[in-house]
Amino acid sequence: MRAVAVLATIASLHSIASASRPANVCVNGVHVIVARGTNEPPGGGLIESVAHGVATAVPDSQITPLDYPAAFDNYSASVTAGVESLKTELAEYSSRCPQSKVALMGFSQGAHVIGDTLCGSVGAEPLLLQFNATSEPMSSSVVDQNVIAVVLFGDPTHNASAPWNRGNSIRDGLYPRGDVNMCQQYACKIESWCDTGDLYCDKGNTPGIHRSYFSKYTPDAVEFVFSRFVAANASGAPLVVPPSKSSLALGSAVRLASGRLLEHH
Repeated sequence: MRAVAVLATIASLHSIASASRPANVCVNGVHVIVARGTNEPPGGGLIESVAHGVATAVPDSQITPLDYPAAFDNYSASVTAGVESLKTELAEYSSRCPQSKVALMGFSQGAHVIGDTLCGSVGAEPLLLQFNATSEPMSSSVVDQNVIAVVLFGDPTHNASAPWNRGNSIRDGLYPRGDVNMCQQYACKIESWCDTGDLYCDKGNTPGIHRSYFSKYTPDAVEFVFSRFVAANASGAPLVVPPSKSSLALGSAVRLASGRLLEHH
């Protein structure tokens, strides 16, 4: 019973931390844009659990799910739509809230969308999906001004040589990003987790790996965003003490157990 009470308390704290507010409101904390994985229903998807950790650590933060198809059928068109949606969201928020701090978080196809937004599209790829359009990177002025951190889990465009890699994978993903120099200027802002065996970011053959990042790396991802937020503040002083790794892992487990775990890419 005690364990159930603890889980309920953490779930409640997460709910309070990410209380919905109008998307056009400028916040003093972190404006977190989350891009869900393939075939997850509209909303934040599994990656939102990481965003809730940030909202708990940094007061006056908000979470905005990216509006895009996240479809498996016609994957390339879905990615293209996601890139255009994210560019619009970033440009509009930057214009409204020039002093605000933004974090981008993406899982699977959502990570692909964020990567293409920052670095340009991967172009042709080995599985002959034939991406429908070649997208240019988002204006660096917007990224430099507002984006403080980027968290990617299970990115299909994983390039094993990229300087922002985390996890233990040493292989490219299904659609490896050929030129990581396109977003080298953002290297300090990006952390991308990929583990050996992941079907999509590592071309592995262990299905469960792709969904394991949330229980393994959520605390590290939250601490990364928190540290970037602290560094971006003029005072350089933390606003709050970051949550412990154990509490973050437990909070992530709450969300994973809430019936949102799906078979997806």
